[in-house]
Amino acid sequence: MENQPDRPAGEPQSPVRADWRVTVTLAGYLDAEDATKIDHTIDSSVTVIEQRPASERADVTVAVDAAGLVAAVHAGLAAVARGLADAGLKLHVVGVQARTAEEYERERAEPSDLVNAAEISKILGISRQRVHQLVERPDFPKWRYNPPTGKLYDRHDIEEFDRHWDRTIGRPRKTSRSE
Repeated sequence: MENQPDRPAGEPQSPVRADWRVTVTLAGYLDAEDATKIDHTIDSSVTVIEQRPASERADVTVAVDAAGLVAAVHAGLAAVARGLADAGLKLHVVGVQARTAEEYERERAEPSDLVNAAEISKILGISRQRVHQLVERPDFPKWRYNPPTGKLYDRHDIEEFDRHWDRTIGRPRKTSRSE
């Protein structure tokens, strides 16, 4: 029979230190300058800032070394709070999610329904230059995330736009000045 440690039944074992990724969701929008300020003030080997303009939220993900889930959440919240304070920003925390670094990387590797300008051009059958013109239209879907590699859009939103988009082929006619 194995030796059992002397501890009450149901009490969890001491957690082992691990590398965690803690994502703190903030109410509000961070412009590029604010995101850069936060990135430079947070003391973390990994800082990922993603915008969600449709819901007016920003996710700040930081790497922390902690002994268990609760300690990871506390460390992540503290790191983001310090970063916001040092950057002079007052945004409210509306959510937090913590997962091991391995789980975070597994989730990020899963295919998503987010598409970039190159993929939008294929979906709509147009050039990337034309995509960059279309995104300025008020009826074009809002981007979901803005990582450093470029804005990402929801594939479903782009496909819905394609179904209702009134395509005008060719260049607009020039009008004479006398008209």
